[in-house]
Amino acid sequence: RMKAHLYLPIENTDYVLCEYNVKHVDHNYFDHFDEYLISLLSRGYKPIVAHIERYYQNHNLDIDFIKYLIEMGCVIQVNSSSLLTNSIYRTNAMRLLDHQLVHVIASDTHRAHKSRYPNLDECYCFLTQCGFDQNYLNILFYDNPKRIIENQFLTQNRKDLFLKTVVLKFDEELYFNEKSSLNQSDFDILIEGK
Repeated sequence: RMKAHLYLPIENTDYVLCEYNVKHVDHNYFDHFDEYLISLLSRGYKPIVAHIERYYQNHNLDIDFIKYLIEMGCVIQVNSSSLLTNSIYRTNAMRLLDHQLVHVIASDTHRAHKSRYPNLDECYCFLTQCGFDQNYLNILFYDNPKRIIENQFLTQNRKDLFLKTVVLKFDEELYFNEKSSLNQSDFDILIEGK
């Protein structure tokens, strides 16, 4: 399908969900991982790398490689089910969240019951109990998925901004609380795509 340039974007947007086979991960798995993504990017698409935490089935999660994918223009998605299981997938997903390398948390729902059932509420509650800021979680569970469907730029995952920032707007100029670590470029990240 790639050779024929047949792509199926989400809701006629520029976003394309990219899923790799997690059952055949070997030592050469990541040697050509980015070629498909680069091909999509060169055609103006925005690849969403599905459940990247599952591609690392041992304890060798490559944070630098994931940063590289994000810098290329990829969106990183983590499965809610990965966060709700006591496995290496949860460990990987939590590390990605701690490094603020996740854009979207979504379900891998294939049916309404048994395995892969809708569990986003359960996952949201779990992450809240783990101490993640609700504003940060709202970006991952609601804001960014909505922005994908609306074909907008995603809000950057800067949870530190939500923990210490007060932004005031007067006469179309931005003034930042003197106790805040925010500057103009940080705010521009938040409103990118508006």
